[in-house]
Amino acid sequence: MRRMLLVLFAASLALALPACSADPMEEQVDAMEEMVDILEGITDEASAQAARPALEALGKRLEEITKRLEADDRPMEERVEAMNEYAARMQEIQGRLMKEFMRISSDPELSAALDEAMKDLEVR
Repeated sequence: MRRMLLVLFAASLALALPACSADPMEEQVDAMEEMVDILEGITDEASAQAARPALEALGKRLEEITKRLEADDRPMEERVEAMNEYAARMQEIQGRLMKEFMRISSDPELSAALDEAMKDLEVR
C-alpha cells in the first residue's frame, strides 16, 4: 500500500511539472491515463501478471518524459499556462488512479503480483 501511495504521489508531482517542446505534458497525461486503463483491467492474479510488462514499459516511458519536463526552460508564465491546459484531465486521472491503487493494494494477491512492476513507477 505504501509503495502504491508513493507511486500516486510521484505521478501527481510528475503531472504538475511544466510542459516543454513536443508537448511532453500531453504525453505525460496520456501515459498516466494508460496506466489507469491497465490497472482497471486487473481483476485477478493472472491479469496482474499479464499487466506487468506493460506497467514496466510505462514506468520507463514516464521516467523519460519526466526528464524532458524537468529540463523545460520556458518562462514560468508559459509553463503555468501549459499546466492549466491539462488541469481538469489530470484531476480526473488522478482520482481514477487513486481508486485503482487503493483497490489493488487492498487485495494481497494483486498487490504481490504487481510489486515489482510498481517499483519501476517510483520516482528515482
